[in-house]
Amino acid sequence: MRRELKGLLVSRMKDEVFTKLLEKNPVEVPRNLIDSELEHLKTQEGMQGFDAQTLETNAQKRVKLGVLVSEIARQNQIQIDPDRVRGTIETIAGSYEKPEEVVQWYYGNQEMLAGVQSAVMEEQIVDWIMAHSGAEVKEEDMSFQALVDAAKQAKEQG
Repeated sequence: MRRELKGLLVSRMKDEVFTKLLEKNPVEVPRNLIDSELEHLKTQEGMQGFDAQTLETNAQKRVKLGVLVSEIARQNQIQIDPDRVRGTIETIAGSYEKPEEVVQWYYGNQEMLAGVQSAVMEEQIVDWIMAHSGAEVKEEDMSFQALVDAAKQAKEQG
């Protein structure tokens, strides 16, 4: 439950930082990139059942964020931290009966490893933005259920 709580808190902060990043840095992206992401979202588990407009909005947001995150990483020479990747995989694996096998599976599956690396890079970008923007984290009391509900709402909104 602690791992889930930490994940929800990190996700919420990431969503807030990325929303502000998009607001402050409008970017145009090629339609074919949005269409490609839209097709990907249509097949992604958890996105099925969303209406076409929601999927379109999510696709646009994801592509634009991808461009911005890549540019921030490039300009500031931010590299994926392999120790952080390993720590994330070990945290995930910790909830399984044989964690060492799960760790090996992640490192043997390029698609799954790339997903973790992408998530770690996003966290590193959020950390960099927070450290260099002067923004402060506001503390507020929220129940676990309120965090879960907020995460669901954020996913629906893209």
